[in-house]
Amino acid sequence: MSDPKRSLLGLRIFGVAMSLLLLGLGLQAYLTEFTPQRSTRFGLKGPFYGADAKAQGLLLMMLALLPLIVLLRTPRQIAIFGTVIGLTFMGTLMAFSCARKPPNVCFLQQGNAPPH
Repeated sequence: MSDPKRSLLGLRIFGVAMSLLLLGLGLQAYLTEFTPQRSTRFGLKGPFYGADAKAQGLLLMMLALLPLIVLLRTPRQIAIFGTVIGLTFMGTLMAFSCARKPPNVCFLQQGNAPPH
């Protein structure tokens, strides 16, 4: 049988490596203000430049915190950490999406009701 502590160590190393990879990609996008084109299920999408690339880089850096959840020890720590990271990520995503749209489109702006 395999040692559980050894397999947990491998999982932690993998989580930290994944976090460093996402952090590196986010820093590259934020500092160079460029993200290359990407493939989606709808086909090839063009690259981002300027503020859009910086926003994607910041979101990638925030997502880099999520794999670090393997370093936490108790379920309560995991739940709190995951909740804080998830809410922060969603709030930042909403802020960036509303900043890119005209004021009459974003329902989070004052005076606009959500669409029905």
